[in-house]
Amino acid sequence: MENLASPDPTASGQTSSGLDAREALVWLGAEAEFTSSAATSIDGLATGVRILTTTRLRQAQLMIARPDARVVLCAPEAGESECEALMRVGAEQGTQWAVMGLQAAVDAGAEKRVAEAIDVGVLMPAPLQAAPEGWSLDAARQREKDSQLTTQDVALACEAAVANYLDGHIHAPLACLATATAGTNGARVSATAAGAGPVRAAVNAVVTNGSRTLRQRAAGRVETLAQAEQLGERAAQALLDAGAEAAPP
Repeated sequence: MENLASPDPTASGQTSSGLDAREALVWLGAEAEFTSSAATSIDGLATGVRILTTTRLRQAQLMIARPDARVVLCAPEAGESECEALMRVGAEQGTQWAVMGLQAAVDAGAEKRVAEAIDVGVLMPAPLQAAPEGWSLDAARQREKDSQLTTQDVALACEAAVANYLDGHIHAPLACLATATAGTNGARVSATAAGAGPVRAAVNAVVTNGSRTLRQRAAGRVETLAQAEQLGERAAQALLDAGAEAAPP
């Protein structure tokens, strides 16, 4: 299977928050039947395999990664988590494999069912997928005023800007991942951010029929949240210039 991403610092999926933004291939069958010898990968699944997932973004990218597979969307019921919905539908339909967020699988206690943490060059996560609970731009702006801005804030502000800039302009699902690394200041940058390292954004827009992928990247030195947002907007505009607005749903 072709990895569509160019070499990029986001390839590990590890974000500045310490959370893992990657998607995961998860076994839905009897846990006793899933052993290390049975573990496989997206590449290794049988031809014509049926895969469950809960978002159009994952469905579209899986259709490109595995055009032979049957990728089926399922929706959680009221009060049901993503993992619970996939397990329920998997049992009802006899489906053994699903793709969901790796962090969500770990949080649900399903880490022993994870067969593969999928490279972001194959499946790019949704914007802010690795954001910690409660994170917001307003809170980040307050930390900036207090000289407590972090690399996590910079990266997530970049992702938020991509999503906000493209809102209402594209019909295809949007994926986005940004990382931020600081210089000698470590993980925290000041309001002036002397020595702050570059923020690198990787953006992927995918048509839902799985026939086309548009990718654009923007990278640069960031010293303020405003500059982080400008970087995200630059990547978003590059997607529009490449034809993302015309991509069919």
